[in-house]
Amino acid sequence: MGNAPAFASVTEAMEMARAALGYLATADAAQLSAQTQAEALQMMERANAIVTAARASVLSAFTSGQGYSVDADYSPRAWLMLILSFRVGQGCDLRRPVVDSVADGTLAA
Repeated sequence: MGNAPAFASVTEAMEMARAALGYLATADAAQLSAQTQAEALQMMERANAIVTAARASVLSAFTSGQGYSVDADYSPRAWLMLILSFRVGQGCDLRRPVVDSVADGTLAA
């Protein structure tokens, strides 16, 4: 992690991550060599682990600070369901908005 770029804000870092993931989502993976595909898969798994750690850290701080109460919600789960348009019984598939964005072409925008 020593070669990580410096960002001016969390928003800037998230926009850069979204742009990078948008590029990967729209790239023609079939045109890549098998070695490049394998390297990309390995790097994506490492990135996924980092995302999981970052999400846990932010969710922990959000929960302990009761950030969800600003929107008159009573728990982080209720807030996530409201904000991410989840319905009880659907489960928490956080990938759904991303899959929909790739399908309609708005992910890389």
